[in-house]
Amino acid sequence: MRPILLTAFVLGLIPANAGDLAVETYVIGVTPQIDGALLLGGQARANAVLQAGGIRVDWKRGRPQSAPTGLERTRLTIEIVSSAPDSASPTALATTTSTSIRLFWDRLTPLMRTHPQADRAILGHVMAHEILHALEGPGSHEDEGLMKATWTREDLKKMQRTQLAFGPHTADER
Repeated sequence: MRPILLTAFVLGLIPANAGDLAVETYVIGVTPQIDGALLLGGQARANAVLQAGGIRVDWKRGRPQSAPTGLERTRLTIEIVSSAPDSASPTALATTTSTSIRLFWDRLTPLMRTHPQADRAILGHVMAHEILHALEGPGSHEDEGLMKATWTREDLKKMQRTQLAFGPHTADER
């Protein structure tokens, strides 16, 4: 499987709402195992989830035309890989650093098959969760909501109906 690479620029420029943060994301590659409608639906849900916290995501196709300059931009790459590395935690759906996210397709697929009506919502919530890790750091898990370390069956059902909320600590940091 050829991985999907998404490159995001986190813009430090002041957007329309002074408290907002804009994330510009570029889809670089496409793989046949990932349905385009699923990816677009996941992006739409990630948008909705992150907008609730003042983060705007602009998804684009192709490579960025210019590199980030100075401190006003930070590059974030999202790669969807076919399988988790042996070193990954058994429950992890992804790994994230301040500059990159790797989503594990072999772990996302069974979860989405178990909840087929929520597949786009699950993918979008995972993307939003990991983008927040990239922005806020690895210790940003909370006891409830979007940044919960492990989502329950009830959380997954809620994702289908609505979106998981930012937890109290995440909301405070925004």
